[in-house]
Amino acid sequence: ACPPASERLAEFADFVAASAQHDLEELFTRTFDNVADRALEIGWHLHGETYDRGAFLVVMRGRLRDLGIAENGELPDHLSHGLLVLALEDPDKAPSLALETMLPAVVKIKAGLAKFESPYLPVLDAIECLLQTYETSDPSVKPS
Repeated sequence: ACPPASERLAEFADFVAASAQHDLEELFTRTFDNVADRALEIGWHLHGETYDRGAFLVVMRGRLRDLGIAENGELPDHLSHGLLVLALEDPDKAPSLALETMLPAVVKIKAGLAKFESPYLPVLDAIECLLQTYETSDPSVKPS
């Protein structure tokens, strides 16, 4: 769906292959956990700590349930959940989720990552590229 994404992901794959598991886990935690501008919770980037985020969490939890996606230890608005919902979402609803909800959050996360040399930036670049593929006017076209 997005050839430049595979190039960016290859960079990340090389980094992962050259890194020890515990180093990757520590870097992930330092990069994303408890760092507001790099948090992976979509709702936080869209609404901050407001009631609107709470409503968004309820909506996302409902989408997860309706689509048969099991919650893990992350909040329902976590980027990983959003990507799963997007993959299974009704083709008429997916563009709105991708372009109006997820893409603005990913752009904000990338801005937080751009403040330092993050090996995770290629992954967010690839996700951004994928989300932008939903800009087609035909909602039945879904990225592969």
